[in-house]
Amino acid sequence: MRKYLRLPEDAIHSQKSDPSRSKKLDDYRSYLVYLLGEFPGFSAVKVARKLREKYGLIPASERSLRRYIRQLRQEVSVAQVRYFEPIIDDVSG
Repeated sequence: MRKYLRLPEDAIHSQKSDPSRSKKLDDYRSYLVYLLGEFPGFSAVKVARKLREKYGLIPASERSLRRYIRQLRQEVSVAQVRYFEPIIDDVSG
């Protein structure tokens, strides 16, 4: 904590905004993308459970895993495709 308190504000900002910064869960990214694609209704807890079943111990906390999955869902955007058809006859009654 002291290390960050002694850093100048611009150095902290540059560290946080560095896009090349790797995360511990990047090694599991392809499997997580697969799970989110196959099971879009799964909660982050269920995805974490599947990940632990396959790989065992994961080097990140539960909260970090939930944040990573939330960010991954926004990037991957596994929304269901919706089809719209026009309503031709509008019969009342």
